Amino acid sequence: MQKIKILAVVLGVVLFSFSAFCSTLTEQVSDGSDSVFNTTGTSELSDHNSTDEADTPEMDFSDLNYHWANDFVEELYLSGVVNGKEDGLFHPDDFITRAELTKIALLGYEYSVESSVSEKPFSDVEILEWYAPFVAKAKELALVGGYADGTFKPKENITRAEALKILAKAGGLDTALNGGVSEFSDVPSNAWYFDYVRMAVGMGVVNGYGDNTFRPNAYITRAEASKILVKFLEVQ
Repeated sequence: MQKIKILAVVLGVVLFSFSAFCSTLTEQVSDGSDSVFNTTGTSELSDHNSTDEADTPEMDFSDLNYHWANDFVEELYLSGVVNGKEDGLFHPDDFITRAELTKIALLGYEYSVESSVSEKPFSDVEILEWYAPFVAKAKELALVGGYADGTFKPKENITRAEALKILAKAGGLDTALNGGVSEFSDVPSNAWYFDYVRMAVGMGVVNGYGDNTFRPNAYITRAEASKILVKFLEVQ
């Protein structure tokens, strides 16, 4: 009987010591976790990762790997100006539409755009279309004027000259039209876009092609439009 009492006492001491050890271990683990994950703490990890950086999405368009426009697109993507298509790709070499170009021009220069419109800005721009508020804002700012028949043709591809004009005017850069010199063989001095091309050349925004042409009436790609917008933003 005496042996049983002694064994019980020893067992109690062991259990008490183990409980104290577990409590201490738990406190140490808790303290360590707080120092790493608490955003108000002073650990290196917490200080390095701000809330904005943590919320910034990474661009992951496989069709931009090794593409010359990757950096331009990434800058606009991280600013929320451009995005990919439904298949998860960016399609940099696809042509950009008039509606899409209008949208990135307004977002790139951080214009405030209403989420909806109550009336059609042009006869072929229905108020429920995603681009209606952007087209309406661009018309209000005199960035676009549409065609003589009262249409805007939002889903048609936009030319290099048209895109250059909209992107320049959206940035208020049309006041610098006495810029550089345009020596492109296909940009005559009496063309409506001559001053815009000359300005863009003078600012280092466009270079043209190796055959000394600008190809003003050729459709502009998503990659080219991204580059021109970024270049304009850099010289503002």
